[in-house]
Amino acid sequence: MLRNRRGRGSWSWPPITVLQIQASVCLWFSAAYAQSMSSNGVIVTFNPPNIKQLAEDSITNVTFNVTFPNNEHQHVAMFVESNDATIAMLVGNNTFDLVVNETSLNTSGYFAVQGLFIGRTTLKIAIREVTAPYMNILAVNYNVAVVRKEAVQTLIFTIALGVFLFYFNMVFGCKMELPIVKEILKKPIQPAIGFACQFLFMPGLSFGIAKLLPLSNELGLGLLAIGCSPGGGSSNIFVYLLDGDVTLSIMMTFISIVSSIGMTTLWIWALGRYFIPDTSRNIIPPQKILQSLAIVVPGVGVGLLVQRFLPKVAEFLVRYFKPVLGVFMLFLCSFGVYVNWYMFQFFSGMTFLSGLLLAIFGYLFGGLAAWMFRQTWARIKTIAIETAFQNIGIALLVLRFSLGQPDADLAAVMPVSCLFVQILPAVIAIIGRTIYERKCSDKDIIIDYTETKLYVKTKDQNSQDEHGIFTTDNSKQHHGIKEERVL
Repeated sequence: MLRNRRGRGSWSWPPITVLQIQASVCLWFSAAYAQSMSSNGVIVTFNPPNIKQLAEDSITNVTFNVTFPNNEHQHVAMFVESNDATIAMLVGNNTFDLVVNETSLNTSGYFAVQGLFIGRTTLKIAIREVTAPYMNILAVNYNVAVVRKEAVQTLIFTIALGVFLFYFNMVFGCKMELPIVKEILKKPIQPAIGFACQFLFMPGLSFGIAKLLPLSNELGLGLLAIGCSPGGGSSNIFVYLLDGDVTLSIMMTFISIVSSIGMTTLWIWALGRYFIPDTSRNIIPPQKILQSLAIVVPGVGVGLLVQRFLPKVAEFLVRYFKPVLGVFMLFLCSFGVYVNWYMFQFFSGMTFLSGLLLAIFGYLFGGLAAWMFRQTWARIKTIAIETAFQNIGIALLVLRFSLGQPDADLAAVMPVSCLFVQILPAVIAIIGRTIYERKCSDKDIIIDYTETKLYVKTKDQNSQDEHGIFTTDNSKQHHGIKEERVL
């Protein structure tokens, strides 16, 4: 018997049964490490509370504990079912009889879950009577997140990709002209135009497209990330194939990657919160962004040395650029698609449309800005390509530091989609130019525009040099064509 503090009576503890004490201890212990859910006095706990990162093809066990307030329900079972069996499925038994009697008000067990494919799903868990009146006692959802399993083929693809890109950048180093570098550095109009297009126009464009189109928050952040990450190495390849200014392209790629340390982080901090609230708290390590330079700088440096000291080797490397590029494209379209097949299963018309809009307006705005500043045709093409092409490596880095898994891999679908879409206009231009040149090869005269002069090719072998290009003033006057600067 206990007396109160003012001495105006007394009270005694209410009677406590052994079963209630047992249930209270079990609940307190389970609450320390597991998620608990209750309904109608029935409490169920899980350990772990949810599955956050279940690798594909792996299996994990989930322990459950169910506590009843009394022994009113004695014929009860728990049913577990996957909401999406393509992502995760139950292994083995999915129905569990729950024993409830006068001596025990709680029962426990476990079920096994196997991850099948990257994504998020829930397990629908229902506790109900198995005899009449078949009343539903409790229904809960258990969250499961399946992440991608790292495979050996992914490592092989990454290494082979690095080897190809090193060779391409070495060829660009062989083609790089140091006098042009000095000219651009003395009057950096072209890099300034590119910087404004890449870090002012493209981030705003990607943010606007992400908000206008019905994209999920993860895909919207992925589109913003790719729009804020210029300096893609593949841009140098297409500048070379379309007779742009390779030297300017390499310089713009270098400037873009270095500038991404501050500009990409700034844009993600400013606009990322409109998609994922906690994005602004994550800072991308500068050294991680600078790793992108490891793909460009060593290859270009080796190419410059080869150009200076081994000119015949440089000529050999340049000569076989297109055949190696063909092998590279075949490698991407076969083994590359196989390794990253999971991303293609997430592609949709909306991801394609958003990437296409970003690329087309990038080409148009970059080219228009260069034309307004009266740049040469070769540099107009270069700035347009550099504006439209984005750095997928930096974009994936942004998503990795902004989102957890599997959300980062799911959001990566957008940068990968943009990677394929952004090359379409350039590929169409290459095919169109090739068809035009072959069509014109049947004529007597072919006009070839370069950066500064207008040349004439002819099928008359007696009046052309070994490359089929007129270089004398008499030949130009013979065809009534004047030398002029093409802007």
